[in-house]
Amino acid sequence: MKKIVASLIGTTLVMGVIAIGTPAQASQGTAKKYSSCADLLKKYPNGVAKNKKAQAKAVKNGNAKPAVSLSLYNTNGARLDRDKDGVMCEQEGASQTESEPTPSTEASFTLLPTGVVLVDAFLAALADTGKIDEKEGQLFWVGIKTFTSDPFTYCPAMRRPDVKEGMYSALLSDDKLASIGIDPSRREYLASQFDLLIPIACSKYGISTS
Repeated sequence: MKKIVASLIGTTLVMGVIAIGTPAQASQGTAKKYSSCADLLKKYPNGVAKNKKAQAKAVKNGNAKPAVSLSLYNTNGARLDRDKDGVMCEQEGASQTESEPTPSTEASFTLLPTGVVLVDAFLAALADTGKIDEKEGQLFWVGIKTFTSDPFTYCPAMRRPDVKEGMYSALLSDDKLASIGIDPSRREYLASQFDLLIPIACSKYGISTS
């Protein structure tokens, strides 16, 4: 069993290098390019922040609450974030509700397909409702691709708490999350979603994880 744990962790880390270590290959160029702030503000009236930290700082400085999208910022920030504070086209005053992406809008980034239709639909729903961002989407891809790379070994092994904890320790440690730009406080939520997604992925092969 120790060999399975080591193999699972090793595969997880390798997949992490492929998907998260090279985010430019995975996601750059997928966000819409805006020609000007006037153009962007038609869709996002309060501007767009690159992360929640920049969003909070903008609000603290008296600006309207901007939407958050790293992929949009990466595509447009060099031109539209004139003061380089992590927020494009910020607007003074109280937030307008139109600034926040509505639950029915599509995510501003492209998720990598996992090869499991139900998992991809689940992740798309999380992304479209703003429950996960681009980095977290890549993280879920790493986890699911790890299991589907050798499902008849890894899926049954998840019935053991030590294997499950070993995988989460490798993939969701505070240091790992911070190193790829994910807030470590998100660990519990991400783990809860993995708890839902891994059984779905394994069921594709007729394997139960419980």
